Amino acid sequence: MMRQTRTHITAGVILSTLAALGVLAGFITTKSEAQGVAFPQLRTGQPVALGQLTSPRVEKAYLLGKASGRAFYRVDVRGQGQCFGVGPADAIGDIGEFACGFSGFPTAEYPVIYDAVVGADGPGRVLKDSDMRLYRLNVIAADGITEVKVAGSRIIVRNNVGSITFREAQPLGLITSFDAAGHAVDTYDLRPQE
Repeated sequence: MMRQTRTHITAGVILSTLAALGVLAGFITTKSEAQGVAFPQLRTGQPVALGQLTSPRVEKAYLLGKASGRAFYRVDVRGQGQCFGVGPADAIGDIGEFACGFSGFPTAEYPVIYDAVVGADGPGRVLKDSDMRLYRLNVIAADGITEVKVAGSRIIVRNNVGSITFREAQPLGLITSFDAAGHAVDTYDLRPQE
């Protein structure tokens, strides 16, 4: 039986819970090295009714947009700072996962939130970091971010959101976000750091 670890990586804080399937999902913010780039806004979103599958800790949700079968939310969670969530686009209000601690997002220093879904298939053997593969990448980005490149693929960011699900899991590598002029604004390395 494979074990699933669900991890939310929020500005350096790692929260982990065990489950039983084989996928790791993590929200990641990175500090941008871009100088003099302003990212003033993120859409406030439209209020939505909460679905039955949404955590009872979620008090309100605002739909930011949809991309590639995923719905993206700004979420009010009891006792937390600013939160963001993702769920299926065909079940608006059912927020499958969310992460908090994004106070003030977005800023020029932190223009993008990456939600990486990675996993490894290896029942019956010890898994190594090199066994990990990228299955899906969801992006919530500030105004000004128009494109994200990962694993040789391109994600178009519209209305602050973008997503890609790979038919075949991809090796972990760099995620790079770009502005409309094609300048790299943010880079994050998904590969495990030793």
